[in-house]
Amino acid sequence: MQERWAGSSTPFREDWESFSVDEARGAGPYHLYPLFYLERFVIAEVTLESRGRGVYDVTASIKEVLRSSGKKRGLVLVYSLDPLCRLVTLEYDADLVEDLMSLISGLKARNPYVIASIFPQSIVLPFEESLLLGPFQQVCLLDLNESTGTRRVVAEVVE
Repeated sequence: MQERWAGSSTPFREDWESFSVDEARGAGPYHLYPLFYLERFVIAEVTLESRGRGVYDVTASIKEVLRSSGKKRGLVLVYSLDPLCRLVTLEYDADLVEDLMSLISGLKARNPYVIASIFPQSIVLPFEESLLLGPFQQVCLLDLNESTGTRRVVAEVVE
């Protein structure tokens, strides 16, 4: 079997139909079939300047990553690199953002790391030409930091 590199430090095989779990782990008659090849990944980092605690719409940035990736259909994994930033899908409307922030303010926990643990650090979204979101839904970064600064979000596009 031939192994080749796809711009990664991990080799993969081209003839997956004949690559069995027996070869991989020495057990079972199962076969491994890739859902995608490594060269089908596109990884991009989105940065934004935060004014501190609040909700920030990153939908346009994620759509730009998808557009520039050239991929037509697949999934995009979006995750935050900041321990106090989380991702949510929400209608980015002033009243709804205020409701979310009021909900957070009303929590008995005061430690922002505890509050952050309630929300997901990553989300996986399908796309077909563009993000498949509800009609009023946006991808939002929930920043629980009290201080301003640059926040980093990574988008991994998989075809």
